[in-house]
Amino acid sequence: MAVGAGGLVGVLAGRLVDLTSPSRAFLACAAGVLLATGLVSTATQPWVAVLGLALFGAAYMALTGTLILWGRVLRPQDAGQATAWLFLALSVGQAVGAALVGP
Repeated sequence: MAVGAGGLVGVLAGRLVDLTSPSRAFLACAAGVLLATGLVSTATQPWVAVLGLALFGAAYMALTGTLILWGRVLRPQDAGQATAWLFLALSVGQAVGAALVGP
């Protein structure tokens, strides 16, 4: 529930891109995912884990929204294909990261 509730904040990705740039917004969101992962993995109190999960939901949703907007900037004439490639890169990165970290 905390991830989903936090994900609602992801709608602010467009505003973040407007204030910075797609690449800076992506890096900020990736840093949020990293911070959230650290909070969850080191939490000794339940509220810290819930906070980390909510932050993860917000950062991850904003990150994926940023990828959609970035695709439109990179290839306005074919934004759908650009977005698909960016999401493919994200998926491959998740799979490789999961394989490296292990079970």
